[in-house]
Amino acid sequence: DSFKNFLLNKIHLSLRGYIKSMPHPTLTPEYVQRRIRQVQYSTTGKVTICVLTDMNGYQIIGTSGVVHLPDFNADLGEQYALEDAKTKHWAFVAFLEQQAVQCRCVVSFVSIKTIK
Repeated sequence: DSFKNFLLNKIHLSLRGYIKSMPHPTLTPEYVQRRIRQVQYSTTGKVTICVLTDMNGYQIIGTSGVVHLPDFNADLGEQYALEDAKTKHWAFVAFLEQQAVQCRCVVSFVSIKTIK
């Protein structure tokens, strides 16, 4: 029984070292951009809304607006709303990548516990 525990400890430490040495995904603007499947715009009053759809179907909303209606410019509104949505999209993709890294560690740890 003590040998079994010794062996499981060795395997666990080896796997932990392996997982830590695995390359972590690097987020690049190109990668985040490739995940975008669709961009739609809508305008209501002084506000422009951008709905950005990620490759997994999740939708992120970006907005822009002006204080005075005569200052409204549809092209600028879309540009700023898209920038807002892309900023939120970046955070969303970073969360997904972090979750994937964490899940790899948890799955490896669970598989070791299952050996017992």
